[in-house]
Amino acid sequence: MNYSCGLHFYVIAILAELLSLPIMMKVKYVVFFLPAFTVSALYAQQNPAGQVYQIYHSATELLDKGKYTAAAEQFRLVEASQVKPSTQPDFETSVSLLKENSQYYEAFCALELGNDDAESLFLRFIKEHPENPLTKLAYFQIGSSYFKQAKYQDALRWFDKVEASELNGRENTEYKFRKGYAYFSLNDYKNAQLLFSEVKTRKSPYTEDATYYFAYIAYLNQDYHLALTNFERLKNSKKYEESYPYYITAVYFLDKRYDDVLSYAIPILNSTHQKNETEMLRIVAAS
Repeated sequence: MNYSCGLHFYVIAILAELLSLPIMMKVKYVVFFLPAFTVSALYAQQNPAGQVYQIYHSATELLDKGKYTAAAEQFRLVEASQVKPSTQPDFETSVSLLKENSQYYEAFCALELGNDDAESLFLRFIKEHPENPLTKLAYFQIGSSYFKQAKYQDALRWFDKVEASELNGRENTEYKFRKGYAYFSLNDYKNAQLLFSEVKTRKSPYTEDATYYFAYIAYLNQDYHLALTNFERLKNSKKYEESYPYYITAVYFLDKRYDDVLSYAIPILNSTHQKNETEMLRIVAAS
């Protein structure tokens, strides 16, 4: 009896620490704070609430490994679980919160799997649990779903509900790039460039993309020095090696740096395929 009671409070302490984590932290860090499951198998067998914690722990491990179908099944079990009222209010509240969070992660799994019901699952979560900290992340996930479908106006509608300060570093960068690209696609270059300017200074999978689009907008705005500075940062980029040289060549020409046009453009034209090859040849001929 004393062991059961002590473990009861131990699990509460673990959950308190878990629930105090930043809401955007990766699932693998969430899993880290659930050691009670591995040391309390006997207790879990004797207590339905303990079984709920074990299932949730298993679900988060599967989620962290990218096994979204299996994880979703486990999260649904947590959400559907029926636990009798406890004499420990804090413990009961923690179980309820796990059930709420399971609803969110079930929707997240559906999104990663490309299921058609992902948005409706997120909307149900937002409607039923508006005070849950994960609600803000749900807005981001719905926006990302629309973004992947190139429905940029709809994506922005949901991105606008997100508090960027509540996102962790990786998700904050992803959010700002996607929102910036959505603006860019809708020809709102001012707002797009503001977001790209933040993303391009961070080392991430979006650094090159943000730098390219920032420079391109600067070029459109005839801010050629700013455009050149940023296009030159792409000189080792494989992704944009067929496009950025044209803009560097054009800026050299507009700045009447004709020797630079020839020394820069001719070797590139001789060694690579350029999307704007015809225009580059014209600039070379005019130099």
